[in-house]
Amino acid sequence: MSSSKALSRHGERVNQYARAVPNMGRLGDLTRETLEILRSNDWRDYSDATGTYHFLPGEFDYFLALQTVEARDIARLYLTPDERQELATAMDRTRSEEPKYRRSFDEVVAAHPHAAQSLKNHWERYAWHATKHPLGARAVLRARTGVSPEEHARQVRIKRLRQLADGWRERVARVRAAAEGLTREELLAAIDALKELARKAPKLSEKSE
Repeated sequence: MSSSKALSRHGERVNQYARAVPNMGRLGDLTRETLEILRSNDWRDYSDATGTYHFLPGEFDYFLALQTVEARDIARLYLTPDERQELATAMDRTRSEEPKYRRSFDEVVAAHPHAAQSLKNHWERYAWHATKHPLGARAVLRARTGVSPEEHARQVRIKRLRQLADGWRERVARVRAAAEGLTREELLAAIDALKELARKAPKLSEKSE
């Protein structure tokens, strides 16, 4: 737990950010300031004129709502893939109620009775209550797994095949061999045909061993 002096120092940085939010007319400014306050960790533990605040590592969206930041503006930030993953990690709703990482909204409200009404009002007013994550499902999945959704899906398929099927490597090798020498356009057409075949094929199950 931070000392009262450290909490006040963090609070000064948070107040600076909060005062700047309404005046940031350009998304580039909001992007820079939001990443800076996130990386500073001052938002995690601070105190101001209204009281003391403590947030867990995955509760950055609760903090942003309290600072009157619009969820739709966060969705529009100028972020690199790594920055998007970094931000998504700091507010991964799939990890709610995970000890020491993220609490439910009601728990956060209960832990800050001095700001309960503001949290409730701002959470809805600035559209953080929407079920869709402001950074999108792709960023959340990448934050959780460390890979793109496509690569994650590929890894899951390979894992299931290894567990449930025999001879799949040879069958895939035959398909690859048959495609050798095709042009790019022909390969893309073959991929489309295979996707259609996959759509109609039965799903892998324990019975298919």
